[in-house]
Amino acid sequence: MKKIIFLFLASSLFLISACGLSAKEKKEKFTNDSITKADSIAKSIVAVESWDFYLTAKKDTNAFKNKYAHKKLILSNLVLENIWSSKKILQCLAYSPKDSIVSSPSRDAVKKLKLDKSQTIVQGITGKYYPEGPYYIELHFNTPVDIATLKECFVKEESKVKFWNYYTILTVEGDSAYIRSNSYVINNCVIKENNTK
Repeated sequence: MKKIIFLFLASSLFLISACGLSAKEKKEKFTNDSITKADSIAKSIVAVESWDFYLTAKKDTNAFKNKYAHKKLILSNLVLENIWSSKKILQCLAYSPKDSIVSSPSRDAVKKLKLDKSQTIVQGITGKYYPEGPYYIELHFNTPVDIATLKECFVKEESKVKFWNYYTILTVEGDSAYIRSNSYVINNCVIKENNTK
């Protein structure tokens, strides 16, 4: 009887240990868990056009906070205006390629400079102004940006007309967007796409 009980217990232990996950099953479980985690992270990233980001901020600050504060963002169609001297901040404007409109106030009739008007040109395409501020989007980087392939806005004057030429359109990833004075700030930025012409 003791032998039967001993054999029963030994075979039970053997079965229990044999019923654990095989190496293949463990690998599959790890892969599935990784995919689930990656999907979860991807769902928490908000992809938005700069123009929609800008209009939301202008029209409804609470909606802006709910959509963008404390979230990862991928922001596309930003036109580069200035590179700050630290090379850690890029000052951009929102841009809608579909409507050829830039989030800059109209600079028409600048009497102090005796200009008749000014004109926005984004990569060779004549654009329109959206004459309401605030209008800057500040991209804050943790380390200096390699500016070798970036072009700041170039301003030239001809026949009492000032031309604001924008050459660089960016897509960036960042987080923690907030509104400060006449700027919308995005922290921890990384350039995902640089389209410079």
